[in-house]
Amino acid sequence: MQHLFTYIDPVPVKHIEQVCRILDRGGIVAYPTDVNWAVGCDATNTKSVSKLRQFKAPHPHPFTLMCAD
Repeated sequence: MQHLFTYIDPVPVKHIEQVCRILDRGGIVAYPTDVNWAVGCDATNTKSVSKLRQFKAPHPHPFTLMCAD
């Protein structure tokens, strides 16, 4: 588990690149929203979706899918 705090505005490019590497390797990330925290993964990677399902196991609510287009 890695902790990466990105409260710097703008977020440094090296932090964005690190998050991209985590997602490319099938990891999951938590990130702040306006009200709470969200957890995300690469929806096309079955390994990361499986990890996210394990993480959400106590609360089996549907997922929200966000995409660029």
